[in-house]
Amino acid sequence: MKKSKTLILGYGLSPSRSEAIAKSTIKLQNIHRQIGLACDIISIDQLVGTQSLVKCIINQRKIIEKINSVISKNHYTHIVDVFALPISSYIFTKSILANFPSLVFIKEIQNDYGSSRHLTYETIIRLIGNNKLLFDNVRKSADICFSRNLNLCNKYAFHYLPTSVEIKPLKRQRYSSPLRVCYLGHPLTKKGISIFPEMFKDSRFGNNSIKYSFAFSDIGPRKAVIKEFLEVSKEQQIKINIEGKVDPSTFFRNNDLYLLPIHDQFGAASTPNTVLEAMEAGCVVMTTPIESVQGVLNDQNSILLKTIDTSTIHEALISCQKDIKSLLNKSKNGRSVIIKKYSTDNYILQLRKLYETQK
Repeated sequence: MKKSKTLILGYGLSPSRSEAIAKSTIKLQNIHRQIGLACDIISIDQLVGTQSLVKCIINQRKIIEKINSVISKNHYTHIVDVFALPISSYIFTKSILANFPSLVFIKEIQNDYGSSRHLTYETIIRLIGNNKLLFDNVRKSADICFSRNLNLCNKYAFHYLPTSVEIKPLKRQRYSSPLRVCYLGHPLTKKGISIFPEMFKDSRFGNNSIKYSFAFSDIGPRKAVIKEFLEVSKEQQIKINIEGKVDPSTFFRNNDLYLLPIHDQFGAASTPNTVLEAMEAGCVVMTTPIESVQGVLNDQNSILLKTIDTSTIHEALISCQKDIKSLLNKSKNGRSVIIKKYSTDNYILQLRKLYETQK
């Protein structure tokens, strides 16, 4: 392997809400060290002095100047972008490669090329809110940025590298009664979670054959949402476990179905990460075929619903209870996808190939 020196662009190493990206940054550093590659880390939020993703994007010129200076002084041969700066990622990437054309630029993404576009859309939403008319206009610009990024692949040593998931053994027999249904994520209405109180008000869901668990991150500002969950569930005598921050691997291992009630791009932030984590744990994902999960989920390893409404969800849950064997097969198929494509071993193999074949 040729001698190389890598700069990892991360995010969230100062106290911030982007814990997932911070973990990815540290994990990537450990992988480089594990295979004997020299690397350093720059945390984008530390460069700008802000924890705001939007402010990082607004100050991208300042970020680029500082990164260019660091690359020049330290003679890096590779740069791995864990942060994957959305919306303006084309400008960001091209500006660095224009100054260092021999640099090998690697973007870590969550789900093949589709996620790069998805991340761009999510940032648009954070900037403009849920204004669909404005979103459609800005989306055209996002598509242009996305296609330009792909064009960089032809001109420079520019690569996408899917993220990795740590593979852990499954220690228990799955799918014993009651069926365990869970949700992990922010308690935001744009995530589609308003469907849960609707479900609990529906008498069809009021039985002891299903157990619901919710792990809400950042509960503090959204206590009203949590209160509604508790009140509705108590009225219908539905047992619900509500937890704060949890280890995704443990949480998904204690559940059978990950019900992800997202029906469009407006609520899909961070979705690919939790989908991969659930699949690794053998927890079958039930959602709609939104863009951010295409290429990962299919009818063989998940339950893809045409619509998200109480009747559709109820029918799907009853079907799962009646056909446990099918659910078990989906669980095995989903875990198999993660082991083959998203395991740390596979990630290291791909990373090695990039370092061995590029200047």
